[in-house]
Amino acid sequence: MKLDLGCGKKKLEGALGVDISKDSDADIIADLNHIPLPFKDNSFDLIHLDNVLEHLDNLIGVMEEIWRIAKPGARVVIKAPWYMSKGAFQDPTHRHFITDKTFDYFLSNSEYNFYTKARFRIKKLKYIWGGWSENQNSSHNLRGSLGSGKYYECCYRN
Repeated sequence: MKLDLGCGKKKLEGALGVDISKDSDADIIADLNHIPLPFKDNSFDLIHLDNVLEHLDNLIGVMEEIWRIAKPGARVVIKAPWYMSKGAFQDPTHRHFITDKTFDYFLSNSEYNFYTKARFRIKKLKYIWGGWSENQNSSHNLRGSLGSGKYYECCYRN
């Protein structure tokens, strides 16, 4: 089963969508800042967050919830603006900046993992360059010209 947290108007095909907006494509209207999330433990094979995590109040709490509701071995795909991009700073709704090291806090072999018991393995970490450039003027695209974001894919710990 697939879950798309903060799906907005671009829900992942075949996924159960969750979003705070009634104008979204969500199947469930919910505020992701209110945890626990309304799902049973070990429910999902894939959890997808596309430009969502940086907007939430409690990054560690949300990652713990993702860990709780993901099945053992589940994929968790997180896309977030690169912390050095204009988009990371220009959006006043961003609460967090995501760096290469942000998810080290959720790794078994990290010196920073004492903040939480949620554990993930990073399978893939890559830049996604693109989005809009300095010459394009788009009031709705907040990703920035220095890169549209990073793509993190974590595997739930067995």
